[in-house]
Amino acid sequence: MSNNSRAEVLETREVFDKLPHSLQIAVAQHLSRWVIEEVPIMQHCNGNFIDALCALLKVLTFPLNLNIGEEVMTRDAFLFRTNEVTNKLFFIHTVRNSYYFGSIEFVVEEDDSLMVTQALGPGSAFGYISFFFQMKQTESARSKLGSVGAKLFTLSREV
Repeated sequence: MSNNSRAEVLETREVFDKLPHSLQIAVAQHLSRWVIEEVPIMQHCNGNFIDALCALLKVLTFPLNLNIGEEVMTRDAFLFRTNEVTNKLFFIHTVRNSYYFGSIEFVVEEDDSLMVTQALGPGSAFGYISFFFQMKQTESARSKLGSVGAKLFTLSREV
């Protein structure tokens, strides 16, 4: 990414942070509300709650070469490992006109090998137990091997 592009991203963030809270929510709602509404656990939530939640979301993307001012993870990186407590709730982007359409795999590590137990795709959310109850993860989560990449929205316990 060029220095000019990085400066533009920083300026965009600075402008967003200076907007009145109600306008920040309106912008965030336009950019991410539909992602949250499609997650089953959020389908019966109050609209005002979802709007406020949207303003708190951050974006995590991978693969590494597509950094556009967002937090980035590489294809072979793990979001979290077994027995870690994560402070983030993850929502997988649902692909609307997006390059990113990857999945997240959950793996169990045994005797220097990895066994995939499940994969989640667009419109899914994960990390509930650790996020809400501060319990250790029972599996590791990583980007699905062979996927092009994915965009995740994250909600952090730390604001």
